[in-house]
Amino acid sequence: MPLDKTLRELRPDLDKNAVKRAVKDAGRMAKQDLRESKRHATGTSMHGESAAAAAIRMNPALEARVTPLLPSGVTLDQASAGFRNTGQFVAALHVSKNLEIPFSELRARMIAGGESLGEAIHAVRPAMGNAGIGAAVQAAERSAENDAAAESSGAASSGTRGRVQ
Repeated sequence: MPLDKTLRELRPDLDKNAVKRAVKDAGRMAKQDLRESKRHATGTSMHGESAAAAAIRMNPALEARVTPLLPSGVTLDQASAGFRNTGQFVAALHVSKNLEIPFSELRARMIAGGESLGEAIHAVRPAMGNAGIGAAVQAAERSAENDAAAESSGAASSGTRGRVQ
């Protein structure tokens, strides 16, 4: 059923012009939501760089802590593209280093597979128990939070800190 007819059924008190405006507004909002979801799905900012990379670059202290964790030959933009936020990205880097799991495997499972960090660890290390995975995730989150503390002490917060899911 078309949106205008549905609106008239749900809101018989609206006149034709109000319904037309509501339909037009809904179309505009849907287009804007689609653009936003595409941008968030790729984890990129409006300037084409990853949102996490942009947040990290805003603070040299944070960048200095994160750069050594990057896999050899991979740029910050390449590694961070697609992650929901800086905390999730940095925690994945720490797990990769701490458990000696290739970052590319964690990244692929978390971004393309939609897995949480714990689920990605379990998929790569099925013999690792839930307690060990939980401890590894908590340790990585603490490390990411410590890195974020370097961010907040070095420059203005970018609002990208947060717990990893």
